[in-house]
Amino acid sequence: MGLALFEDFEEAHAQLATDLLQILGGGLCQRRLALCGGRTPEPIYERLRENVLARRFDCSRFRVYVTDDILSSRANEGKIRRLLCDPLGIPCIAPSADELAALRAQCTEAPLFHAVVLGVGADGHTASLFNAADSDCEDDVLRTISPTGEARISLGLSALAQARRIFLVAAGADKSEAVEQLLCGGRSSGAIIARWPQTTCVFDKAAASLISSSGNTV
Repeated sequence: MGLALFEDFEEAHAQLATDLLQILGGGLCQRRLALCGGRTPEPIYERLRENVLARRFDCSRFRVYVTDDILSSRANEGKIRRLLCDPLGIPCIAPSADELAALRAQCTEAPLFHAVVLGVGADGHTASLFNAADSDCEDDVLRTISPTGEARISLGLSALAQARRIFLVAAGADKSEAVEQLLCGGRSSGAIIARWPQTTCVFDKAAASLISSSGNTV
């Protein structure tokens, strides 16, 4: 696990957009991102879009997969399309067992995803993996139910674990308790992913207010 702490989230999303741009620009093969919805990553996607346009990248090599969504509204897919994919002409692919099976067949010697961006819920969950049963499921894509009773669909840990880089993002004081649990051996899906070697936890000062920053920045 890597840990990157920033004074504020504007600084954090600028750096993360730069990191994603470098990943997209590497090599000549297809580049695959898996992106979450929610409010926290919005400025990341906006800045990434502007950076891609400024660099005039060949976007035909890029694919974006949605990490999770609300089944009734597909709100996350809609947001990612609006902020990033549609302006750049990049395919935006909803979570689907068939899509993941095809991707696994295609990527026998490569990571499923070159980078994944995941937000952190106030209870420490990430994607739509809310409880131990969701985290224990070995399916690449699974149906879940949120604590408020919404039907969701999500990439499972088995698929997310096949990413080359994972950025686990949290901002704001309302996420401080969740961040503390992530870094103190919690059992939430976010805490599990935080312990993976390919994961970088990206927090602003407010979200990290309950942890010591001494020696932890990378």
